[in-house]
Amino acid sequence: MKRIIVLFIVCVIYCSGCQQRNDSGSEILQEINNEKSNSMKQVDSEQNISVDDVTMVINNYENIITMEMKDITVDIINNSGDTISVGYNYKVQHFNKNVWEDVPLSVSYEDILYDIDHGNKKSFVCSLEGIQFYQGGEYRIVKTIYTEQETYDLSVDFHVK
Repeated sequence: MKRIIVLFIVCVIYCSGCQQRNDSGSEILQEINNEKSNSMKQVDSEQNISVDDVTMVINNYENIITMEMKDITVDIINNSGDTISVGYNYKVQHFNKNVWEDVPLSVSYEDILYDIDHGNKKSFVCSLEGIQFYQGGEYRIVKTIYTEQETYDLSVDFHVK
């Protein structure tokens, strides 16, 4: 019986100690979050990201792709003054009769957003497997970019021969 009482007292003391640490930790986290949101408000009021500030380029190619290629690596370069977010998902489009048409893809993506800080870049491999390039011509890869203020599509054109 004494063991149960002692065990109960130890558990109560341990739990109350954890509760106190959690409360003070929450206060510290709240202060940090307040500082971050204040600095974000300053950035938001001073800058807006322009589409020209974020670029996407095809890595190691001169934007000419052969029908036999299995993938393309693209680099997204953030030259804006803010952090952007981008996922692995992408679209491939074909320019046909003066209109960009989606090309059916049979790929799956990780549903994760990656942050790219200003002045940095991130590389993404875009699979071309399963895409039937029945004809050469102009194509593009389209990726969606997210900022605090807006969402927009970024694209890079390439030629299939």
